[in-house]
Amino acid sequence: MPKIVTEEERLSTSHRIIRAAAEEFALVGFEQAKMETISERASIGKGTIYLYFESKQGLFSAVLAEISAEQLAALRQALAGLADPDLRQMLTALLGTFNTLAIEQPDGFRIFISSLFGVNRQFKSEAAVLRRTFLDLIKDELEKYKKQGEITLPELEPAALLILNTCELWALRAESLGFDNDYVLSHQAEIVTLLLAGLKTI
Repeated sequence: MPKIVTEEERLSTSHRIIRAAAEEFALVGFEQAKMETISERASIGKGTIYLYFESKQGLFSAVLAEISAEQLAALRQALAGLADPDLRQMLTALLGTFNTLAIEQPDGFRIFISSLFGVNRQFKSEAAVLRRTFLDLIKDELEKYKKQGEITLPELEPAALLILNTCELWALRAESLGFDNDYVLSHQAEIVTLLLAGLKTI
């Protein structure tokens, strides 16, 4: 009699596959990644992957979607935890959350960056659509401060895009140039000050 798999078990296995795939895609890129290696990382049979994902392309898309959902949830939680924040506190929460995610889950950022600009750019359209939700989140936050008179920019989208790029790339760029996590975290306040100065003087 076939084993009955519960929904909880299915979700757990799916998550394990996605995590293993993220590690492999971040390490070697989509084209070089092998389903056999992913199955070994996930400690399951190769055939099991195809019970959850129709193809390697479908698995990569699922990786993008899950990473995006987790990162977006972390940002929203950080912002929701602030009680009537001023602009500096909001920017600090954004940058701090991005830095924490980049340090704790660097594979996710590498996959997105490589999808937008690098070896995985055949998924650029998908990655761009997912990343647009981050841009909209930041733009909505800036809109609150514009209504309060703290920001006088006629258009908020360019500022939101600059903030997104800075928050997303600061930790990864620092790491690529040999700076450690302590450096990244200890200079957060300076980066926020620079962003704040730009928003209030442009």
